[in-house]
Amino acid sequence: MKLQHPWKPEYSKNSKLLILGTFPSPKSREMGYYYGHPQNAFWKTLTESLGAPELPYDVEARQRFVREHGIALWDVFKSVDIDGAADASIHDAEPNVFREMIAGSDISAVFTTGRTGTDAFNRLCSGEAGMRAIYLPSTSPANRRTQKGSEYEQRWALIGKLLRGELVSSAGMKELDRKTIEEKGVPSMVLMERAALAAVDILKAGVLAGRCKADVAADMGRVEVQTDRNKAGIPADMGRVEVQTDRNKAGSPADRRRGNIPAGRNRAKSGGSEKVLCVCGAGNNGGDGFAVARLLRLVGLESRILFIGDRAKMSAETKQQAHIAESYGVPVIENDLTVIDMSEVIVDALFGIGLVRELSGIYLDTVRAINKAKKDGAYVLSIDIPSGISADTGEALGGAVEADETVTFAFNKIGLTIGKGAEHAGKVRVVDIGIYQA
Repeated sequence: MKLQHPWKPEYSKNSKLLILGTFPSPKSREMGYYYGHPQNAFWKTLTESLGAPELPYDVEARQRFVREHGIALWDVFKSVDIDGAADASIHDAEPNVFREMIAGSDISAVFTTGRTGTDAFNRLCSGEAGMRAIYLPSTSPANRRTQKGSEYEQRWALIGKLLRGELVSSAGMKELDRKTIEEKGVPSMVLMERAALAAVDILKAGVLAGRCKADVAADMGRVEVQTDRNKAGIPADMGRVEVQTDRNKAGSPADRRRGNIPAGRNRAKSGGSEKVLCVCGAGNNGGDGFAVARLLRLVGLESRILFIGDRAKMSAETKQQAHIAESYGVPVIENDLTVIDMSEVIVDALFGIGLVRELSGIYLDTVRAINKAKKDGAYVLSIDIPSGISADTGEALGGAVEADETVTFAFNKIGLTIGKGAEHAGKVRVVDIGIYQA
């Protein structure tokens, strides 16, 4: 029998994130609200994630609870044929439409409980919603055995971390960028320059230590990478956090760590002096890469740029950074992947946190070439996020760069802490570049 969803979505203009089930169970429909089965762990798990002192038990208390914490609730499907509460039996389903709900609120991330709902949303709804869903393990009593594992705790902890400002989604980061640029008047080129300076500082302090002109650093106004900001209103463990995820496992290329490239890792080909290659796309992440190459040139390092894509599609800022880099004499090669294998240090600035589609064509080939170079001994620093990783879900979208280190800006991103994102990011450094954070 075809069932229609019995309620309107639970949200307000102040909602900051959306949690979706698949479709209300018979017990929920009987109770008249979401996750109504007495043995469903949703409300207990959510309370623990938020560090809330009291578990809400009745419908009124639960409505008040989610509203006070900025949480919206709904389900993926508007109507379904379903046997009882078994998601696996769902067929002839019609999805809900989320655009109006998201536009009328501050929702910056969508979470879905269970694999069925996550897969359905990302397949059917992510395009119109403008964001992909982040998987949460099911709280259903049918999945009780999976509710004691580390993945269950880690995934559900994301809710509290996002609401406390310890992590941001891609949409949340874009809104902070917008406020900084449009409301506070900080030019986007200033933010781009500070991001590039931060990346250069990491390279100079680590893999390129001892290779720069010693008398230039003081004049560069460099952004120092610290581990403690303690700014008013910002949690002490938020800014410039170093999340150690580098793998250095037996069998990996030797000595992948901060510091000079050890003997045997110098991959420069005979007759070539270029050591650093910045791989840049057409978006603003690519603009960061163009700026990094120029700044490295200023401290006496041989750098060059590999641009992947179509110059006509460059953002205004990236077009300007490309012009500046070329005026400083930085060589720019276009769409020639053979140069990747000639570099011992690679800066990955191909795609940033805005990527939502799967990589293909030359973009996927570029990612594969970078990963091959890394396996052969190159060091890889990713700018903001490894290219190919979803900043929200941690998925590898067709393929993704495997970085030694990732420098990300203002806040750590959800996708760098879970899934393939955590595996591919290496050591994550969160650096303040002046983003408005109130």
